[in-house]
Amino acid sequence: MAKNRGQAGSSGSLEKNEVFSAAEVPNGPFFIRLDGWKFHGLTAGLGLKKPFDKKFYECMAGTAAAFFHPFQPALAYVFSDEISILFPTAAGAGFRRVEKIDSVFAGIASSKFLEEAQKRFGNRIKSPVAFDCRVIPVKGAAEARQYLVWRQGQCRRNHDNAWVQWLVGKKGGRGADVAEELSGVDSAGLRRIAKRNGVDLSKTPAWQRNGMMTAWERFEKRGFDPLRKKRVVAVRRRPRVEWGAPEFGSAKGRVFVKGLLGG
Repeated sequence: MAKNRGQAGSSGSLEKNEVFSAAEVPNGPFFIRLDGWKFHGLTAGLGLKKPFDKKFYECMAGTAAAFFHPFQPALAYVFSDEISILFPTAAGAGFRRVEKIDSVFAGIASSKFLEEAQKRFGNRIKSPVAFDCRVIPVKGAAEARQYLVWRQGQCRRNHDNAWVQWLVGKKGGRGADVAEELSGVDSAGLRRIAKRNGVDLSKTPAWQRNGMMTAWERFEKRGFDPLRKKRVVAVRRRPRVEWGAPEFGSAKGRVFVKGLLGG
């Protein structure tokens, strides 16, 4: 229910105590980042395949795609239990209040992920499903790309660690012991360990290494115009899931992000 701001000074009103409600997103591009809350425990009960389970990523892709028709973002980048949604302007989200964005987007993500997970895992979900949410303003295409490069770097670190922990763990090591043993190993070291165990980390599926994304694609829709009594072709757009995001740090990635923001 909307608040009646005209009664802010009425007897008993504590609207003045809502000290964070005035915070708004600047009028420019920004990301909304959603992170799964306590997903480690939630996913442990699902019996996911190691080191990556495609069904879990299908759940994340379905969750990200749910934001496209109500809110019209430019991009959703997904890895692990994280979704970063890019809006070219604050108008795209439909509202600018940070409190409202955080609560609405977290709520949609939580309910949609639960729906997607129940399709694939049935009644194995025993923990509450929740996402936290934050807003990250960026200054144009260069900073938007910098943000995506940063998150993709985290995706690759997660990818390398997940593979090596699984490979070493298969030899009998306990999960906690393996994680501690590998905690100080850099990316090059992880790749060497994986190579010795028969896996080239540069040749794993792209969605594991680079993350996934959902963006708009244009398509032709054929129909019939009853007024002109002729067949017509209209260009429409729809969200498309890409199982393998581009390398945002490359020249191609720079052009891609610039195009998303109309540059």
